[in-house]
Amino acid sequence: ADGEIIHSGRFGAWILGRDDIKVNIEGRNELKLYIKTERAYREVDTEVDFEKTIFWGDPCIITKSGEKIYLCDLPYTTENVDNGNGIGVDYFGGDVTIQAKKFDKAVPAEPENIENEAVITVDISNVDAAEFIGSIGGDYPLGDGADRRKLISHRKSAKTASFISVMELYETENKISGVTAVSDCCVRVEMKDGTAREIEVSNLEIGENVSAVLREYVNGKQVYAERTGEDLK
Repeated sequence: ADGEIIHSGRFGAWILGRDDIKVNIEGRNELKLYIKTERAYREVDTEVDFEKTIFWGDPCIITKSGEKIYLCDLPYTTENVDNGNGIGVDYFGGDVTIQAKKFDKAVPAEPENIENEAVITVDISNVDAAEFIGSIGGDYPLGDGADRRKLISHRKSAKTASFISVMELYETENKISGVTAVSDCCVRVEMKDGTAREIEVSNLEIGENVSAVLREYVNGKQVYAERTGEDLK
């Protein structure tokens, strides 16, 4: 701000990398945002190509009166910045999402030349600025994320954990209406046609005599059951 470094940081910005920044800029007239990215390498020192993902997430100025003014609504210039598709759109035409948070007024910040810093210069001389607030990080997923799975976070203290995943392959229309974890070893899959299937695995935690049971239901009534290698109907 006005030639003085008032904040700096360094972190990994891919998928789950985001830094939320809040700094005092009272009495300042010009704000410069610098971004520098590094090359990525494999274990054998082979350089890895990476996609453009860096954005400022909804950066804004808070005035002394408490008004919020987004950076995209202020006069600013860019140097060595790939401005991509503009405000709020990632480099592949989708929404800008940083660490699972969507930013509608995100500002592109990926350096055009990785050897140099990307610089955004903002004129704040006429807004009576008090604070700068914004997030910085890597956009993910890239482009249209409608077909990406939705994630739910769940936390629990325990010594072990079980993870149940159901994957449905289809060409034009899916047939699964819902999935429920009946227990840590049993999953129930509801179908759009009213049928349901349960798959239960036994002794998985032991690792010996592991078996699976498949049960099929129609209108809530079990019509078929099969254990690994055995018909239970």
